[in-house]
Amino acid sequence: MSRIITKAAGYCDLNIKAESDNLKERVLEALELGYQTVAINTTVTDTGVDDTRKEKDSKGSSECSSMIPPPTTVTLSTAELQERNITQSPIILTRLTVVYADPSRPFLHKAKQAIEQYDLVAFTPLTEAALKQVSQTLMYVDIISFDITNKKKWPRKIVHAALERDIYFELQYGPCIGASSSDKKQVQFRKTVELGFELAECIRSHNVFVSSGASAVNTLRAPHDVANLARFFGLSLGASICAVSSMNHDVVYCASQRRLGSNKCNVRITFNCDDKTTDTTVDDRKENCEKINDDICSDNDHADKKCGDNYVGSSKKLKLKKES
Repeated sequence: MSRIITKAAGYCDLNIKAESDNLKERVLEALELGYQTVAINTTVTDTGVDDTRKEKDSKGSSECSSMIPPPTTVTLSTAELQERNITQSPIILTRLTVVYADPSRPFLHKAKQAIEQYDLVAFTPLTEAALKQVSQTLMYVDIISFDITNKKKWPRKIVHAALERDIYFELQYGPCIGASSSDKKQVQFRKTVELGFELAECIRSHNVFVSSGASAVNTLRAPHDVANLARFFGLSLGASICAVSSMNHDVVYCASQRRLGSNKCNVRITFNCDDKTTDTTVDDRKENCEKINDDICSDNDHADKKCGDNYVGSSKKLKLKKES
């Protein structure tokens, strides 16, 4: 049975790696830094082993499903939250990231029931054919997370197809910080910056959010620090703040709509300006995003405070109060 999560709240980190040690410690650290919504990410890599025999086997479906483990969860007690002075109620989601290259792999369809156990589903396509499948035809795609070590110039038309389906794109800052040597850090940072600017050039950074991909406690950074770092990834001032807050809310809401059978979500946004309320959709928001961000965050000295204060509500109904 798929889980239906309708909203996220506060600042978000939608990529805390489940495979590493000290998972609870990393989740608590993220919450203490100021995040309210976190997603525990389980990564599955398709090895490309021939499954011809398995397809003919009556048990093929269960074997394909066994490739995908059950979601990893963390239970936090009230005492653990109080010990770190965490007063906000945390929202802990589960996420699956599938790394694959061959679009003809049967597990993508046979493991549907296992995939539906997760709140968020991300894909890392390694080939153009895989990206085309993820962007245009594959259901339950919430996030595309590119592999920065797999240097490819992705076709703009395919990336736009994903944008039209309200699929979101992830930039990770964790690899830039957690690399084992300074040389590797520089390489990872440069590649992440290149990817960020490619998305800025291709889709003007629409539907782009930033996460940690944290595998260690020391790779986590506070939301405002991440927003500042996102400026190096080609995001505007307002977009960089949204990349750790409201954009993530849209990711979670659109994911819940897909679980309900909608191939394209329709997030409703409410803007309150001088006591006049206007409604718009996520498509309208894409066109007006930069203008709105500039209006809300025009004062650099107080941008963080203003954006934090002006955002209220869940992702299903967002309210941005523009100061007169």
